[in-house]
Amino acid sequence: MQRSISGKRVRASIAVAVFAALALVMPAAVIIGGGAAYASSMGGTISRGEVINRAQDWVSRHPTYNQNAHLRDLDDDGHLYRTDCSGFISMAWHLTDTNGGPNTQGLMNYVDTLSGRSYLKPGDALIDPNGAVPADRHVVLFAGWADSNHTRFNLYEMNGTLDMVYRTRYLSDYGSQYAPVRYTKIVDNSSSSSAPPAPVNTCRLGADHAENRLDVILDNYRNVKFTVDTCIRKLDKLSLEGWITVTWQTANDTGDPLRLYRFDDLMVNVRLENNDDPAAYVKQCDFRDEVHGSYSGSRTCRYKNSSGDTRIVVSSGVPDPTDWNRWTIDGTIVWNAIGSGNNGTLYLIDSLKI
Repeated sequence: MQRSISGKRVRASIAVAVFAALALVMPAAVIIGGGAAYASSMGGTISRGEVINRAQDWVSRHPTYNQNAHLRDLDDDGHLYRTDCSGFISMAWHLTDTNGGPNTQGLMNYVDTLSGRSYLKPGDALIDPNGAVPADRHVVLFAGWADSNHTRFNLYEMNGTLDMVYRTRYLSDYGSQYAPVRYTKIVDNSSSSSAPPAPVNTCRLGADHAENRLDVILDNYRNVKFTVDTCIRKLDKLSLEGWITVTWQTANDTGDPLRLYRFDDLMVNVRLENNDDPAAYVKQCDFRDEVHGSYSGSRTCRYKNSSGDTRIVVSSGVPDPTDWNRWTIDGTIVWNAIGSGNNGTLYLIDSLKI
């Protein structure tokens, strides 16, 4: 049985906040698909909650935009989706993966056009299928309204500049050429669908894995609440991967009198290592220009080698290379509130052991 630690809520101090999360030893049981939350079949009925969670999986895996590349689907049946905007939507709706999924124009065969943008619900989309050239055609996944006036909304998007992102935009950023559409086989969750379902830590969609979640509140300094998801998971008999996802949202807006909302420094560091191997696999991500206290978003820092490959292949020279209990992931989040000198470090110490 796979386990997780969730719901820890902490407030960072001005100096240094240190957290030692529990180490987990995962058994060899294999669970693919995440249970009822991932219950759809390709081309079948799908809930709004599953659409959002499938979208969040790509945020966690953070593929690079490439119209000629494909990413394995989380259903683990060998399905591959193209890593561009329409391939992403095809994946989120669990459409056919023929040719990596329909292109932007082809998606129109799977949707109904809504009579107005005010009818959008999480899991719907805004699409421009009529650009003169393919580069002018685009589609984004609607994830919920960001304000009561419906002027801003949260979205999932794969684009050629930012790759795979979750972010907040003004509705006016998308002109009248963007039509509000709804996949014909999407269904509302049993609970209210007026707000987007909370994304899961998609680590559990792998086989042997360990995951952890921490809530960190920085509203005393920059009006931000972080949810930090850490993951290490086995990919196959001789490889694994790991990442830290930082999801943020506005806090109570009482502790940021300068209304700067951003950070002078916000660095996320990921470190994976085997206790028998002197080599460590380290990645540093600079999110200081992306995290902002006036809107919500999510960014993932995952280990990648110099070729951009996220897979760590177990060396045959390491004793007992398939003893997964020897592999751990650690991390730090280092931040500095601009203009105030307030700073802190969140340590994830021996955070997870696969």
